[in-house]
Amino acid sequence: MRNQAFIYDRGSSGAALGKIDGQVRVKWNRQRDTFSEAEVIGRTTAPDCCSLMERTRSVRHELVIERDGKRVWEGPITGISLEKDGAYKISARDLLFFPNRTVVKNTYSSAYPAIRHVTEHAEEVIRGEMAAGEAYGFNVLPGLEVYTNAETSNTSAVTKPYSGYVWDVLDSLAQRSSLDYVVVNRRLILIDTHQFIAMGRRLVDADFLDGLRVTEYGVELAVGNYVSGTEGNAGVVITEEGLDYYGPIELLAASYGSGSDDAEPPTQEELDDQALRNARSRYPAPVVLKVPENSQLAPSTVDDIFDWLIPTTGFPVYSDATCREIEQIQKLDKVSFEETADGEKVSVTLSSAPIGSDIVPEDE
Repeated sequence: MRNQAFIYDRGSSGAALGKIDGQVRVKWNRQRDTFSEAEVIGRTTAPDCCSLMERTRSVRHELVIERDGKRVWEGPITGISLEKDGAYKISARDLLFFPNRTVVKNTYSSAYPAIRHVTEHAEEVIRGEMAAGEAYGFNVLPGLEVYTNAETSNTSAVTKPYSGYVWDVLDSLAQRSSLDYVVVNRRLILIDTHQFIAMGRRLVDADFLDGLRVTEYGVELAVGNYVSGTEGNAGVVITEEGLDYYGPIELLAASYGSGSDDAEPPTQEELDDQALRNARSRYPAPVVLKVPENSQLAPSTVDDIFDWLIPTTGFPVYSDATCREIEQIQKLDKVSFEETADGEKVSVTLSSAPIGSDIVPEDE
């Protein structure tokens, strides 16, 4: 099998404790804005492997997967199932397991007038709270990568002690304040949702085993975009060209600041910025080149683009298989690998990149 699984001690930085024998199915994925997971299923009665299984403990030990001898996935083991005939199943999550089990114990404020980039707020929380775990070998902070530039979204979030876990902060900022995060091996990447970690090669119909489709979403159209504040004010952007053609088709949205955790209401500048971001994706009516969820890649494509299969990577996707020829930048949301005796299957989930996205971010 191309994918092979190993057991390591916590942090997976030393030598392997051993290789898992008898693998019949290996699954792993990478996913934007949530955990990635892995699973190894097999059967073995080999004494060395039985000894390894007997010594392995959830959370204390980690699963590491290599593909063609190159490490591609790692994270703490979250489940071990053993049966009397040698059958086993080992489940694991990526290193976000540790932030999901670390309670926030300090205050971190980006309240007005000290508004900061969303990536900076997230980084401060991670570095401040995860430092204690480094003494126990969590190995989270060395791989933290933060991408910030002048176009990165701002936040006025206030994170309070004992309000949740570190991962809850990331999840909230991803939902409300344009943060993207993804784990690749020991890398924890923080980036604005309007930016890409990299740009892969052009993908065409032949790169997918499933057919692509083109959809226009008229209900998403808006030529007047309003973002309401809490003081009877609003950010407003009106597209005059669209107004002449469609008439006053309007959209009202609530501020996507940090909600009830805001120490101060959003400023007019914040509201205007949010309205401008909304307007970019509402006119003209969005036309989406849809790659069906979990579309399987052609085997030759997988090896060709493997180094780009990192969620938050952008791909120009071109299709002429329908009546509307189209090329559109897509963002990789998820990639899943599964290998059995029948071979390896690799599927991807992509979504249309937000209008105005940067191809490659530059650090300030």
